[in-house]
Amino acid sequence: MEVDTNKNGESRQSPHQNRNIKSSEYIFSDENGNLCDGVRIHPEFEKLIHTLSSEELTELETSIKAKGCLDPIKVWKGYIIDGHHRHLICEKHTIPYEVLEIDFEDEWEVKKWMIDNQLGRRNLTDASRIEYASLRVDIIRGVAQRNQEMSRFGKKEELSLEGLPARTKRSLERRSEKQSVIVNAAIGKMAGVSKSTVARYNYVKQHADDETLKNLREGNLVPFGSKNKKKKLSVDGLYRELKKQERKNNAQSRVSKSTHRKDNLINTGSDVEEQNQGACPIGDVIEEVEFVIKKECSKKLFNRIITHPIDELHRFVDPGSVDVIITEPPCKEEDIDLFDELGDFARHALKDGGVCITICENRHLIDFMEMLRAHLDYVWLVSLDADAVKYGAPNGHINKLWKPVLVFSKGIPQMKTFSDVKNSIENIVQSFSDRGDVICDPFCNEGEIAKICVENSRSIVASDMDVAKTDTLKDVFL
Repeated sequence: MEVDTNKNGESRQSPHQNRNIKSSEYIFSDENGNLCDGVRIHPEFEKLIHTLSSEELTELETSIKAKGCLDPIKVWKGYIIDGHHRHLICEKHTIPYEVLEIDFEDEWEVKKWMIDNQLGRRNLTDASRIEYASLRVDIIRGVAQRNQEMSRFGKKEELSLEGLPARTKRSLERRSEKQSVIVNAAIGKMAGVSKSTVARYNYVKQHADDETLKNLREGNLVPFGSKNKKKKLSVDGLYRELKKQERKNNAQSRVSKSTHRKDNLINTGSDVEEQNQGACPIGDVIEEVEFVIKKECSKKLFNRIITHPIDELHRFVDPGSVDVIITEPPCKEEDIDLFDELGDFARHALKDGGVCITICENRHLIDFMEMLRAHLDYVWLVSLDADAVKYGAPNGHINKLWKPVLVFSKGIPQMKTFSDVKNSIENIVQSFSDRGDVICDPFCNEGEIAKICVENSRSIVASDMDVAKTDTLKDVFL
């Protein structure tokens, strides 16, 4: 055993790595090389500890008072990294405990170890797991960026979390949509949840108050829903409630600013047709993109083009004014959040009982469905013929011959009897809508669905961000 001396010349035990020793004999060297007694609290490390409920804390205190502190307090350079609650109870009741010192290279490694330790707990809520996993991903990305900068500028000194340059911190905060999907996937894998749950929790974190977030993380029983029954909050349930409130607030805001008629259904009588001339159940006229035509039909037909992204369509489409949504959004991994925005828009635009029909790809199908289920009710899964495409797979490949078509509704679906095999878009249009119905395609691309609707005497509202593509529809509509 190595021996050291203090300022008074007394021999004292020198600290060893990974040593287990009684608290009364524990000695460590501080940052200045001075030998110190006891353990200490690091505020950054303390923040990473899962807070126990009052019941859990009382149970732990009773156990320690009866049996003693059976597990050692783990420390790094004198700072507690595991056992904050045990240490607090032992100090309160003067109960002896053992100290286990563990060696790490720096604070980054300590925090990663602490987060992994917390993620191994069984009583963590999904919200707490996502929080810890998010911290771990940020630490990994921060370390990688720090090492890159140190290599670039030839820096040898250590860089703590608090010492990150402002530019580095901003780069961690500024994530593109594609990076966000990748990060959410990594966080979800660590936390044991889907990446869509991670995305929903991020939304909840931005919109919920501190008390609600605290109850969500700790799994407390709180009054919830219209009946105020006490239950544990869930990420998905709270997300739906917040989205519902957001839609309600947006609707109230639009109504207060809008001057157009609230009753936007077109009367079919010949005596009122003249006074309804130009009326449109989709809202005010957008001069540069609106085209109205007349055809022989029991309902007045109109066609309309909007060149705006999905998250802005609420401003141009009246609530409850669309019979059916038929669309094919982009379906890559980075586009998953578009299905959440589609579900939100469909909840706003569809009439009660209206149907949202979404053509998508087999990959990430579960994620697409989860996004839509946050806003709408699942009805059915229909198949659509597709061009054969080969996808690589272990020891072979997959021949894709069909596309899934998701059918969701706003409430109890009001639609005709349909067959669950639809081999063309035209069959889908004819089976899920009637002549004169208003159909919306928020991702119209070059307008295949819009053209079929025109040919089958349906009113169509088509939207796409690509002006060049929407311009090709003008000749069809006029």
